[in-house]
Amino acid sequence: MLRKHQLLFLFLVITVPGCSPAATLPPSPIAVTDFPTSTATTQIIPTDTDIPAPTDTPAPTSPPVPSSVMLTFATNAFCRKGPSQQYSDVGSIAAGDTAQADGRSDTVPRWWWVQRRAGGHCWVSDITVQPNAEAEWLPIQAPEYALPQTPPDLWADRICNPKKGGFAVTLNWTPSGTADGYYVYLNSELIQQIRKSTRTSYVIKLPMNQPVSYGMQAYNDVGSGESIIFDDAGCP
Repeated sequence: MLRKHQLLFLFLVITVPGCSPAATLPPSPIAVTDFPTSTATTQIIPTDTDIPAPTDTPAPTSPPVPSSVMLTFATNAFCRKGPSQQYSDVGSIAAGDTAQADGRSDTVPRWWWVQRRAGGHCWVSDITVQPNAEAEWLPIQAPEYALPQTPPDLWADRICNPKKGGFAVTLNWTPSGTADGYYVYLNSELIQQIRKSTRTSYVIKLPMNQPVSYGMQAYNDVGSGESIIFDDAGCP
């Protein structure tokens, strides 16, 4: 058993901590924070050489305009005074022959302005020659001659008399100053050539009980004008 003075000493030690030496605690560790080290970022600045500079694309150019083109004929052909079948012909060219083309029409189908062996020029249809792409670049040639004008005021007076079995029309017009005469047509067939350009009328006798067509066109030494045709239901 503990003695009294021993118990008293222990009581004092326990109840009076301020009198005992202060306990020494180990120093707290200093927290170290990891800061990211800054790294230098190299900035890439594009230069003019990074992006290819646009280049101008040269515009397509047409081939040089040819002064002439040689055409070879695939069929026999008429050589005409102008670029259509309404013009009179001045001769013909045989299949297999060649001709120098110096110009073209601005119409389709195309006509070619070719040199004649007898001198001068005439026109041939594209359907009579072998294909030649170079000819399309020839200069446009205007017709040298004008076709006559068919009288635009052409009109018809009808006479229909079933009792007497008669049906006829009288064509009337104002004379054309560019015509040498007139062709008269019935049902698409030429029935009369009027050789006086000053004439102003013509009578056509027609069949009964059937539809018909009739009309006329002017002509001169260059060719024929446009046809003016009337369609008629007929006389019953």
